[in-house]
Amino acid sequence: MAGTNIAVLSGRISRTPKRVPNPRGQGTVYVFPLAVRIDGDEQLVFPVIVTPELPRFCRYRPGRRLHHQQTVTVHGQVVTRNLTRPLHEAVAAQADRSGAPQATVDQLRTQIRSLADGELVARRVIVEVLAERIAKGGAW
Repeated sequence: MAGTNIAVLSGRISRTPKRVPNPRGQGTVYVFPLAVRIDGDEQLVFPVIVTPELPRFCRYRPGRRLHHQQTVTVHGQVVTRNLTRPLHEAVAAQADRSGAPQATVDQLRTQIRSLADGELVARRVIVEVLAERIAKGGAW
């Protein structure tokens, strides 16, 4: 791992790791958000961890609160990539994640798509940590 964008983060696995197509090449990788405390434990951030292999201890336990999830320490390279998607899809995804009824999500998607003939876009930067090592335990 070359470069200066190296991170060592300790936190708790906050969602079930998923196997997805590798956005940087061939094959698949595992991705999961890691809940990391910042600002004197007052605030949480959720960087996305990307790893080709998932250690057996990296698992999420549904139904358990965050402070009962597995603590891990990740050493890896911080990378960013740009994501551009239609605004109506981005807003609909946020509404769906917030628990809005499907009828509301569909109505938002349709109404926003009709604005400017669907040419409005949402842009964001995705920050990921390409894990070189994942160890069990760490500070929380």
